Amino acid sequence: MIINSFPEIVKGILRGLPKNDYPVLNSRLFFECWLSYALDNSLTSMRDLFKRLNNTGFDVDISTFSKANSHRSQKTFQEVYQKLNEVVQNNWKLEFDDVTGLIKVGASDDAQAYRVINFCDLETKTEFRLVTNLPESGDAAVDDDEIRDIYRLRWGVELLWKFLKMHLKLDKLITKNVNGITIQIYVSLIAYLILQLVSIPAQWGYTLLDKFRYLQSCMCQKISYVHWFEEMIFC
Repeated sequence: MIINSFPEIVKGILRGLPKNDYPVLNSRLFFECWLSYALDNSLTSMRDLFKRLNNTGFDVDISTFSKANSHRSQKTFQEVYQKLNEVVQNNWKLEFDDVTGLIKVGASDDAQAYRVINFCDLETKTEFRLVTNLPESGDAAVDDDEIRDIYRLRWGVELLWKFLKMHLKLDKLITKNVNGITIQIYVSLIAYLILQLVSIPAQWGYTLLDKFRYLQSCMCQKISYVHWFEEMIFC
């Protein structure tokens, strides 16, 4: 059983979405289809999802979904992303040494000397050394803490992009219009934030990938995430 509460997180999102604003593909179902695609590792395409839905009582086709992607407002996805992003906390705890200086990088005769910043992660007791050409003094000076933050944010972007592409299907854009592509990016980010927020039984682990696998195992007891979402909203 999910501890912190994937169903409650999802219900908090879906309750605010209208179900009667469009005759065929309402806003809630549109959102559910996108989130299902991002989270469901068993789906290789959106067409697979719609075939599953059509065979189990959902009377909506993929052409309607494709048309919706070209003109539906991104506002719903933006608002959900912003609300989730406010909840997710940043858990980085880094502390830097005061020692800075220059170090020669490389063994060649023309090797350059650069500024080196040393710092450590107190939680993992891991030491890091960053080599940078950012100046330590002058009008454009950048201090150690700023370099730490720049590196942390830059590396965080790399890890985020890797996870979105490998696990939340952002490696393949399924629409050809800018509006649909933007919606897909928002949905992948929403799914990522949900994974950060949800808690799972300890025996499954604690990483985002562990959470992703646990939710997939729960979903496999259902027909699809859409079916599971609809179940949640009435619980």
